[in-house]
Amino acid sequence: MQAERFESAAWSRAATLAERVAASRPAAAASSNGDRADQRLREWRAQPPFASGFSFDARLAALGLSEDEFLRLLGEPDEALRARFPEAPKWLLELASAYESSTDLEPEAAELYELLAVAEPLILAARERLRAGIDGLPRDAAGVLPFDPDAVERLLLAMLPDRLLPLLGRTLVLEMHIARLQGLLAGETPEDRFRGFAHYLGRRDVAVALLEEYPVLARQLVQTVNDWVTFSLEFLGHLCADAAQLRATFGAAEALVAIKGDAGDRHRGGRAVLVADFASGLRLVYKPKSQAVEVHFQELLDWLNAKGAEPAFRTLNVLDCGDHGWVEFIQASGCESPGEVRRFYERQGGYLALLYVLAATDIHFENLIAAGEHPMLVDLETLFHRPLHGATDPGSQDSVLAVRMLPQRASFGDSTEVIDFTGLGGTAGQVLPYAAAQWQGAGTDDMRMTHGRVEVSGADNRPTLQGADVNLGDYEEELTAGFIAVYRLLETHREELLADDGPLARFAGDPVRFLARTTQAYSVLLQQGCHPDYLRDAIDRDRLFDRLWVRVHETPSHAPLIGAELAELSRGDVPMFTTWPDSCDVYSGSGEYIANVFPECGLDLVCRRICRLGHADLARQTELIHASFGTLSASGTLALAGADR
Repeated sequence: MQAERFESAAWSRAATLAERVAASRPAAAASSNGDRADQRLREWRAQPPFASGFSFDARLAALGLSEDEFLRLLGEPDEALRARFPEAPKWLLELASAYESSTDLEPEAAELYELLAVAEPLILAARERLRAGIDGLPRDAAGVLPFDPDAVERLLLAMLPDRLLPLLGRTLVLEMHIARLQGLLAGETPEDRFRGFAHYLGRRDVAVALLEEYPVLARQLVQTVNDWVTFSLEFLGHLCADAAQLRATFGAAEALVAIKGDAGDRHRGGRAVLVADFASGLRLVYKPKSQAVEVHFQELLDWLNAKGAEPAFRTLNVLDCGDHGWVEFIQASGCESPGEVRRFYERQGGYLALLYVLAATDIHFENLIAAGEHPMLVDLETLFHRPLHGATDPGSQDSVLAVRMLPQRASFGDSTEVIDFTGLGGTAGQVLPYAAAQWQGAGTDDMRMTHGRVEVSGADNRPTLQGADVNLGDYEEELTAGFIAVYRLLETHREELLADDGPLARFAGDPVRFLARTTQAYSVLLQQGCHPDYLRDAIDRDRLFDRLWVRVHETPSHAPLIGAELAELSRGDVPMFTTWPDSCDVYSGSGEYIANVFPECGLDLVCRRICRLGHADLARQTELIHASFGTLSASGTLALAGADR
């Protein structure tokens, strides 16, 4: 019976718009649902940016379609769509294999999995692949792995619910409410009926029928567990291969005993930053990308210290392994004396000067950690940042404001309210200027998603004095002094800095990230894309993702990047573009090469900025620092009153 369900044409609705366009074109006679096609087209045209000036014809041209061809795609019946894909997709074969070889969950197991019961066959199949992969990992000369296989399996499995539940939650809650109305939930209390729904999901016929109704969700689940297996084994493989270097760089590591998963956004096939704890007490940050830029930044700090930077900068231990790396974990700690706080902000000003010169951006509050009197930068992927061809950034692209460290107002969407996420800001208690999704009634059959205003919890970027918060506004003088001191050091030693064998040249081939748009914009689309309305047919989710075209109305040179953004969003990743300081090209997170997207390479921009260092530029940048501090209230937080409200 289950095998027949996987022969249904409904599964073909998981094919994305790009995949449908790339397949053989649908015949004119195949478009039997003209009303649905017309409705979809009206909805597409009515959303931003097409309703506000950007030509929908230009969007069709990017697809290589006429409007008639597009309408045939929008109204294509399932059977006709399946006929254009002669072979069943790999993800569907994997789904069928997992569910056909699995039996219904026992009630106790269903309670354990709760809402994940619907994906339990995929989880079990992925766990078997993980076990097989661990068995095949290379061991040391004594035949030992740097972790206990059973323990590490449990640690990695514990990361999976956080990846799957955001995909499943809204759809399963909707289906739970429908099942309750149909009288299918057993139990006297809301909690009992919730557990009853988990038992219901544990039935294979129920799970398969549900996934057939939401084939986009089914495909996303398969993709997510596959990415989890691949990334988990990649991490463990690197841990085994790097064991000797880890001991040499960071000291005795001994066995891995804990993992904090997904310490950041997921890119490039579900890869994310991990925090690894070892039996010796050592804690390291694993980053699934080159750490060459981090290594060379630490060398630049050493160079500045040797030139007389005062107070001196603390440097990090970093191990770059090419396509991944390991970084010393920084533990947040407070200051014990007013002098330590003053030196903290002097160093912060020095960092601001260095980051301004290196054309850094996105130095927000989560990228800084206050470790006593040392502000520590923990993510330097956006050095040598530059705009696309024709892009404009009013007033901040060529200034200290572009670093995003100084206090600045930020708004979202149409909201007139603001918040400060900058490296010096990010204070706890700020209220997000948009309604955030929150679950109410979790664990009951009345569970539902609501949207409301949420307070920001803050981070570890701001110093404390004997456990008490300090007023940022009281340290404008120290930060400015630190900025001027490092600025003048860079100006004084500019020839050595710019030399062919100088510290700047070492960055030339380092992979760095280009931020095509804010991570928050991508995250909102990914969250919205998990609504059940977008999981029945990938065409509907593609319409949602087409909001990315709003940027093209402002910057036409963004258009070549959107195909890559759409592809990465469709697989559940936050899109990521990689470039190099000596290049004008980028690679997408899925490996697509896009040539000549920048008017100049980042190294040229930085060299020109260093050559411009002098009295006039210093006066302009310090004026901007003072203006930024002028936005603070008496308490040292962003002043929200006034014309910007």
